[in-house]
Amino acid sequence: RLIDGWVLRLGVSAPEAFRFSFGRQGLGDFLAGEIKVGSTPRHELIGHYIHVDDGKFVTRGAIPSDLESIEATRRRLEDRQIPQGENASLDKKYEGVLLWLAGGSGGSKDVLNHIAKTKDYWKQKKVYPITALWCSDLMDQAGAFLERIEQGAFELVRTPGIDLDRRIEQDARAIGRAVWRDIARSAAAAACSDTLHDSRMDAGAGAMRQAFDVLAAVKETKLHVVGEGVGAILLHRLLRDFGPNDFAQISTVSLIMPASTVNEYEDMRRWLAPWCRGPNVIVASESTAKRFRYGRYRGSLLDLAQMSFVENPPMRSAQSAKAGASRRQRALEADPGSDLIGRHSGEKLKDRFGEKNIDLIEISLPGGADRIASLRDVSAGREALNAMEKIVLGDKATGGAPNVPTAAEPKREDQVRASARPSLPTALIGAPKN
Repeated sequence: RLIDGWVLRLGVSAPEAFRFSFGRQGLGDFLAGEIKVGSTPRHELIGHYIHVDDGKFVTRGAIPSDLESIEATRRRLEDRQIPQGENASLDKKYEGVLLWLAGGSGGSKDVLNHIAKTKDYWKQKKVYPITALWCSDLMDQAGAFLERIEQGAFELVRTPGIDLDRRIEQDARAIGRAVWRDIARSAAAAACSDTLHDSRMDAGAGAMRQAFDVLAAVKETKLHVVGEGVGAILLHRLLRDFGPNDFAQISTVSLIMPASTVNEYEDMRRWLAPWCRGPNVIVASESTAKRFRYGRYRGSLLDLAQMSFVENPPMRSAQSAKAGASRRQRALEADPGSDLIGRHSGEKLKDRFGEKNIDLIEISLPGGADRIASLRDVSAGREALNAMEKIVLGDKATGGAPNVPTAAEPKREDQVRASARPSLPTALIGAPKN
């Protein structure tokens, strides 16, 4: 008679595993290998991410996070030690922390893969990177709804053009406004502090505020904060609740293709003025901005957000239509302060704010006239990383960022399918289309 014997041994959950797999020793060396999208080993990420949902830490699931793990990161940074065998040429200390508020670089899997691909690049520069995922699930789900709306609109209109654009904008309004309100609520919940706690928020909210307080307390270390895409909305909420001591800990603030309104940008600029330069704004050049598209919609998803998602959508006056005004100009008629700045090129932003009132870096992508279906090429690509290195390191910047792979895009309009179109977080940071 034969008997099979099985033994199950549970592994250490991610937040508690920090001390066992920090860096490339032990388990890290044994399992290290090529990082693939959707299958990033957890040990590659420990200490480099914060996961928040509805304002609270996500303590279960594939990518759990809690305040204790962030405290462990702080202790490691204050020890000024880089693990043995990792970046051995350095003098065993980090000079800065880069807190990256994700919000436009794809779904959760893509963000995690980006962390794994870029963390060693930053650590070689003596900068310790931490990425915050804070509304990924909401964005993934909303992207699927919008794909179906766009497909349904095309089945009715059949021909790409202004009529199809208007139909998509109309059909997307209900779900889009709900998503936009949820993004704002998630940002408010993640950023609220104990002293400013909203009684309507669930217990445990304010996770990003708690995380920031811990990272800002790291001694003799500069803190650099980035709001990418809709991450800029969370950054605005965080800065709004800051006190003087909080601002004093920040060295630089940057926005990459931000989903911030004109009013929010001007708020951040005013708040930061006494403490540091910024915010720095990284956007596409005019030639690159004109190439962005979202499926059959002749514009980016942020253009769709501007026309459908915001609470006070722009009105198209008969006078503007007769004068042949661009969609951008018509959008500004309703409420100039609600215009989303990430949809504009650097040239347009200089005209809007004045060259002295905005610190701009423009990104131009090669490829001629080919359409760009995913703004990940700008917000999380090599050019954006090199731009951030220049902001963070100044004269010490050397360039040489890794080439982060991006999704393939369809080449012709009639090849666009739901499975090929970017999800909401990938494209929610667009450029204006006339």
